[in-house]
Amino acid sequence: MSMLSRCGCAALLSCALSPAVGAADRQPPPLDTLRAAPLHLVTLNDRTRMQAPYFGTAGAPTVVSNSIPAGALLAGNLIGGLVVAGIEHQRLKEARATVQPAYDVLRQHGCLLDGSATFMDALEPVASHDARPVVARHVLTGKQTLDDVVSAKDERHMLLVSYALTADLDYLLTTAHVMYAHKGERGKDSRVSWDGQITVASPAAPLPAKTPEDIQRLVEEAKADWVASGGDALVEAANRGDVEARRRVASKYTSHQHRLEEARSAEWSLRHASTERARTWVADDCAPLRQAIEGNAAKAAALLPRVYAQDLQPFPKPGFWKMPTIPEETRDGMTIRTSGPMAWLAWPEGGTMPGRYPSSAWMPEDEAPASDAPAGDGAPQDASAAD
Repeated sequence: MSMLSRCGCAALLSCALSPAVGAADRQPPPLDTLRAAPLHLVTLNDRTRMQAPYFGTAGAPTVVSNSIPAGALLAGNLIGGLVVAGIEHQRLKEARATVQPAYDVLRQHGCLLDGSATFMDALEPVASHDARPVVARHVLTGKQTLDDVVSAKDERHMLLVSYALTADLDYLLTTAHVMYAHKGERGKDSRVSWDGQITVASPAAPLPAKTPEDIQRLVEEAKADWVASGGDALVEAANRGDVEARRRVASKYTSHQHRLEEARSAEWSLRHASTERARTWVADDCAPLRQAIEGNAAKAAALLPRVYAQDLQPFPKPGFWKMPTIPEETRDGMTIRTSGPMAWLAWPEGGTMPGRYPSSAWMPEDEAPASDAPAGDGAPQDASAAD
């Protein structure tokens, strides 16, 4: 699987915050070349995804959408690599469990909306550059990757789109990633010769201050869940000398006490904040999320011409002793910050920059997308491919 395929499968913010495939000094192809090249519009997910509050450690296997590991194990040390893979798998499992209640709210209300048509409708005119190239639209489904159907031997101008809610459900993020590759020589594969990407964030979902009533409700919920899960019965069995019960009750009771501590805190924990915001996103038949999809499509369409024109602040070259200041600019109500060579992140002016919980994994994809979402109700089609 190519780097771009892995980036498409993983949570999009981690890709937005990493260096782009092309070096910063690569020049875009002439406009006439882009106009004449076949254009592939590829949406990398067929529904709104949600990030997990997990970011793989340096040197650990790369985590893709629903599984781990993908990639070489640590430093050629098979046993050590397997140990690390097991640790990372447990970390990912625990991270997903933290925001599972919020994710369940989105699923139960049918708010994992398909925004593919909305994004492609908004971005196709920009990528076409006032021309009429041969256009193919693709939506990746299931385990499809970019490499599955588009030949790496052909000339290709591609625009990849991915979108997901942040782990704390603060923002909806949308990444538009444009690429160009020449036709391969003598029937060989060709590599992407130029690329750039812009990630835009929706207005943040509100989070009210935590009240004494919220604290009481959360404490009662935690105690009820403890009883319903058999916690009291497990403690009784352990006190009677049941060895297996003693083994199981230790970690279970520790988790219960941690949940009570979070419930009694004056501040929202990640678990509770994401659940509260989930109720905002699903209100009025998912209207806030539909609006965010439409708004992000318009913002991405407005900023994408600047990516083609290389009219955004460049990523600074690292200094010998320290990293220089990362440049930001504000335009049309959006703060725009370079996040890597030929990569930028934009969010509403005055808001907090997305990325409080860096993510390289999505919540599991285990059910069909919402079928009645006007934010993108096109039927899934074939997938595209890239280097």
